[in-house]
Amino acid sequence: MKLIDIPEIDETGTYYILTDEIDPETGDNVEAEFFVDIVTRWTTLTYYDMPPESRMTYAFVNAECYSDQLTAKERSELEEQLEKHIYDRYDEYF
Repeated sequence: MKLIDIPEIDETGTYYILTDEIDPETGDNVEAEFFVDIVTRWTTLTYYDMPPESRMTYAFVNAECYSDQLTAKERSELEEQLEKHIYDRYDEYF
């Protein structure tokens, strides 16, 4: 199972993201509910001429899937996918 159409996630909150799993009753993609906790640290000591995103010094991401229709293994896999997606986006700032 994979996440599709992942929105831009840059703050802590609840997000609903579609998966590639199809609901047999409706024919629609299954939507997974996530609570995403993001903590970042930024430096403001120097480098005022640098864009804000290049001042990031730390990022922590924790994603928890709360979709009851998914198995624990599926939820864990989706959490890992989402965390990796967010970390990959933040990697360009370091």
